[in-house]
Amino acid sequence: ELWGMGISVDGCADSVGRYAAKTSVHAAHLRQYHQTGPNSDSNGEEGGGDKNREKGCDGRTWKMTVHTLGCKFNREEQNALRSQFAFLNFGGTVRMEGPDDEYILIREMSLDAKGGP
Repeated sequence: ELWGMGISVDGCADSVGRYAAKTSVHAAHLRQYHQTGPNSDSNGEEGGGDKNREKGCDGRTWKMTVHTLGCKFNREEQNALRSQFAFLNFGGTVRMEGPDDEYILIREMSLDAKGGP
């Protein structure tokens, strides 16, 4: 599900913020989505299911991945990108390996004829 996009990271964060405000993705709705997110099922099978619903959204794990196309960012640059979306205020615990939910930031850089940004 695409929550937003923009020419710059600030523009993308603004777009996500507008989407969140328009659709009530933030706060209670986001917490409900995070609680019953796309990796949960009604059978309690792999991915969380009823077990995580019982624990609530604060019991779900998540991570925010930065994918780049046409460039590379070091860890500090990736963390700076992630911090632009801190207003989403996900509940639960960050888990880098095998989280219940994963949110992906895709950063694409235009390249010139010589392959440079």
